[in-house]
Amino acid sequence: MEKIFYHFLQGLFLLYFVSASSAITTTNITTDQDALLALRAHTTVQDPHQILLENWSVSSPVCQWVGVTCGSRHRRVIALDLSNMSLSGIMPPQLGNMSFLVSLNMSRNNFHGELPHEFAQLRRLRVLDLDVNNLGGEFPEWFGSLHQLRLLSLNNNSFTGFISPSLANVSKLETLSLSFNYLQGNIPTEIFKISSLELIFFQGNSLSGSVPDDVCRHLQRLKWIDLSRNKLNGQIPSSIYNCSQLQVLHLSWNYFTGFIPRGIGTLKAPERLYLTYNNLQGEIPKEMGNLTVLKTLGFGVNHITGAIPQEISKLCNLEELYLASNNITGFIPMQVFNLSQIRTLSLTENRLSGNLPSRVGNGLPNVEELLLNNNNFGGSIPDSISNCSKLKMMTLAYNNFTGSIPNSFGDLRLLEVLALNGNNLMSGYSSSNSELSWFNSLANCKHLRLLVVSDNPLNGILPNSIGNLSTSLEDMYAINCNIRGRIPDEIGNLSSLTILSMYSNQLSGMLPITMKNLEKLQGIDLQDNKLSKTSLDYLCVLQNLAVLYLGGNQISGSLPECIGNVTSLRYLYLGSNLLNSSLPTTIWNLKDLLELDLSSNSLCGSLPPEIRNLKAAILIDLSINEIWGGIPSSIGDMISLQNLSLAHNRLRGSIPTSIGKTLSLEWLDLSRNYLTGALLQTSLENPSFQMRHSVEHLGSTFPHAQVLQVVD
Repeated sequence: MEKIFYHFLQGLFLLYFVSASSAITTTNITTDQDALLALRAHTTVQDPHQILLENWSVSSPVCQWVGVTCGSRHRRVIALDLSNMSLSGIMPPQLGNMSFLVSLNMSRNNFHGELPHEFAQLRRLRVLDLDVNNLGGEFPEWFGSLHQLRLLSLNNNSFTGFISPSLANVSKLETLSLSFNYLQGNIPTEIFKISSLELIFFQGNSLSGSVPDDVCRHLQRLKWIDLSRNKLNGQIPSSIYNCSQLQVLHLSWNYFTGFIPRGIGTLKAPERLYLTYNNLQGEIPKEMGNLTVLKTLGFGVNHITGAIPQEISKLCNLEELYLASNNITGFIPMQVFNLSQIRTLSLTENRLSGNLPSRVGNGLPNVEELLLNNNNFGGSIPDSISNCSKLKMMTLAYNNFTGSIPNSFGDLRLLEVLALNGNNLMSGYSSSNSELSWFNSLANCKHLRLLVVSDNPLNGILPNSIGNLSTSLEDMYAINCNIRGRIPDEIGNLSSLTILSMYSNQLSGMLPITMKNLEKLQGIDLQDNKLSKTSLDYLCVLQNLAVLYLGGNQISGSLPECIGNVTSLRYLYLGSNLLNSSLPTTIWNLKDLLELDLSSNSLCGSLPPEIRNLKAAILIDLSINEIWGGIPSSIGDMISLQNLSLAHNRLRGSIPTSIGKTLSLEWLDLSRNYLTGALLQTSLENPSFQMRHSVEHLGSTFPHAQVLQVVD
């Protein structure tokens, strides 16, 4: 009997224990459930499927909810991943009660507000990823309480203040990513003593001060450090070589001074080295040639002098070389053109000289960007450059290249950008044909988007084959090239063209009517040519046109009424032509027009009160025409106007005092008219107002006028 009673008590105790344990478990998972439901209550979802609202229901177990992972032992929530779910709202303090949480990833949403202090209770947390939200407030001091943290990532938020030195307490931290916030002040030196750190990303803040010289003493495991786009100054630590595992060093867009440390050349495994946009000086250390695994070397936009060391050619794995915008002199080492892995070679804006080797294209089979503009290179452009079959961008502008433009450019089938402007290149046509034949070969470049050949003595005629250029061509510049003859009708085939600029040439004849097919055209600049017999009516169909420069030609006839329908116009320059119609009444409908120049024509008519509609205009030049009548007082409503010239017309009547209301006015010329009355200095309140050209005439034309003093 006693034995039976004993077993009964034992069973009762066991039942109680199981029940109690079950109750505790239920309570704990309920704590997690309550925290998650609080999150749901503070969250709105832009996703039409309303995942949280539909899935996070008390009718289903928490561990089966979307984004929730529970541990197998305690059945508590150990991971919450709601990344990239279009969530918006704030993070409730109840999340701090999820005491078993190891990983919290709520990146790529739109959470805002400050992080609740209760997060400091998440003592098991190893991963905290809140990238790409709108979280803000002062950088939390309590991050130092999360001793188990391995990854802290707060990129692309709005945190302010200073980085807390308390992070040094997170001794197991491996990744610290605080990029693109509004953090300021010095980087705490304690950060550089966290020996477990492998990745540091601080770019895109306003951090200042210097980097300690012993930055690498404790960071033996550091692989990647990005401090770019801050306000850091001082010298680059000479002991950087102690970061023996370093693969990426990114210090661009700061204010570092001094020399490039030679010790960088002793690093064992660097793959990317970016020091661009600083104030570094001196020469490129020869030791750079030791970094044989290096893929990117960026020293551009500094004050580096001297020559490119021959040792650079030892970097057989180099893919990107950025040395642009320095004061580097001498020749490019020939062996550089044998770096077969190079994809980008950027040496622009230096003082490099010499000729390109005749076999330049044979050793660069992978080059995609060849950027050599603004140097002192000379000689001819080698035909072998056509062997760079992967070339997408080639800029050779503003050098001293001579000879003809190679027809072999047509073999660059992937070419997107070609800039040859500012050289001494010629057309290369035969005596029997003055057409610019290299246009024919470029027809094979089906991806060409930008073509710039300005400021070269091409001295030829545009071929009809210009219409065979890529339908991807967006911008074409051929300024000051002594191109003559007509613009071929075939130019209307360039359906993607947005900018056509060929001013200061000898182009003649009519504008081709086919230009009306260029529906994407935003800018036409054909000033200072010999265009004539051109009707402007068909330009009215170009509803994206913002810039129309046709001044300095011989265009006659009328200015069409339909010009007022091109409401996209911002700049309209038709001065110095032979236009002889009335001013179209619709021109005053261009309310977004910024500059209007119709000077030096034979336009007639009067200025209507509707001139006030040009409220955005900053320049109006109607001088040297046959405009009659008075100056409407409504001109005073043009509050943005800075330059106004109505000189050399047939205007009569008194000068309206309302001109004094145009507070932005800096230049006014009303000379050579028949105006009367006074123009009082007190009526003009802008101290920068000037009348340089009008003063000498106002006194003689209007003997009773009170002439303004010239204000310098």
